[in-house]
Amino acid sequence: MSEESLTLYKLMILFMLDNLDFPLTNSQLSEFFVNHGYTSYFHLQQAINELVESEFVRAETIRNTTNYHLISSGKEALSMFHTQISEPIKNDILDYFAEEKIPASKRSRYYRRLLSTQKETW
Repeated sequence: MSEESLTLYKLMILFMLDNLDFPLTNSQLSEFFVNHGYTSYFHLQQAINELVESEFVRAETIRNTTNYHLISSGKEALSMFHTQISEPIKNDILDYFAEEKIPASKRSRYYRRLLSTQKETW
């Protein structure tokens, strides 16, 4: 796996966590990345582990379920590099939340409306 791909997966994870008001489980992240064909389970785990080791994401295990929380350093990294995530990927993520009935944050709903407005004006 290339370094660019690994970086994209990390940014996607940060984007997902930033657009929710609660943590995501390892299962939820795996379902999205693997079922949408972005990467394998093992490459995803590598990206998650590197985010945790770099202290961009905090892992919390409760009853054999690991939950991932975005922390301030992760938010800061995402704010600097969010443009490296394409709009179609961002839409895939937001569509996944809608399909799975995962309630997105108010900021995420605003972002979604902004995207649809921009598409109409193009």
